[in-house]
Amino acid sequence: EGLRVFAASDLNNLLLATPLWSPLLERLQLTPLIPGQALDLAEGLQITAVPVPHRDEWGVGTAAFVIQGPNRRLLYLPDIDNWDDWPNAAKILASVDVALVDASFYSADELGGRPPAAHPLVPDTIERFARLPTQLALTHINHTNPILDEDSAAWTAVLASGVQIAYTGQQFFL
Repeated sequence: EGLRVFAASDLNNLLLATPLWSPLLERLQLTPLIPGQALDLAEGLQITAVPVPHRDEWGVGTAAFVIQGPNRRLLYLPDIDNWDDWPNAAKILASVDVALVDASFYSADELGGRPPAAHPLVPDTIERFARLPTQLALTHINHTNPILDEDSAAWTAVLASGVQIAYTGQQFFL
């Protein structure tokens, strides 16, 4: 009861307009996140939604989140179509201490002949951002991605680049 849920205004409106969600929404406190506007979560902890390019079947947009703690900033960006469509990517990644970014696929041939959904490939992400003064960690990893296999060349290449592979339960102190 009363669980505070944060979402973009357009997503909140879509949920409120969809009767299927009514029983759940009665128990939640929807709080709009306005892109670019910091929202206090607790003392010394803020979150800011940052719009990112992504297919938009529902017309509600996709956001990354910058989380500001007392000492450090973290970017959580688990889903993006590609880096070329986001000209501010390097600037935003360089502005945080830690960036958890989309690593769905390592190569375009991972799905047995089917083209992967629109996501940047891990080697491209590393090439673009590994030299930034930001701790880069890969997340949103598809089960076909070889970086999940500690015996793979892909896993070795990622770690050799100085990039981390995020894992369940990992903590980042802000």
